[in-house]
Amino acid sequence: IGTCDHHCDEMLSPMAWSCNTAAIFQSQPLEMPLLDLSKALEAACGDINFLEQLVDTFFMGSKANMQKMQQGFLLGRNEIVKKCLGDLRSSAALLGFRALEARVSGCEESCARCWAALRRPAHPDDGAA
Repeated sequence: IGTCDHHCDEMLSPMAWSCNTAAIFQSQPLEMPLLDLSKALEAACGDINFLEQLVDTFFMGSKANMQKMQQGFLLGRNEIVKKCLGDLRSSAALLGFRALEARVSGCEESCARCWAALRRPAHPDDGAA
């Protein structure tokens, strides 16, 4: 568990905040199309102008969400991070941002594994008293 503790400490650090943000938005090349246009148009009821507004709103909201998530990381408040990731993922899914949705899901899974390890009681053989 020492490795996981180290990973969790890193995850909650300001540097980890930058790494996680980059992982979500652009550190790796996209393996899927950024936008599923049919899904996005469905969300906008077929109106291109409304779609542009939705996408603008999505990115403005995402910026605010990421700022909240940064606070969650810095404060060690897992529930804030979890909610922000969930909000970002569901918004991305609604607009058809498949690659972004997949990245956020990956971050959610990674965080969930780490938080589960943090909640696990220390094993008596680990030297914990």
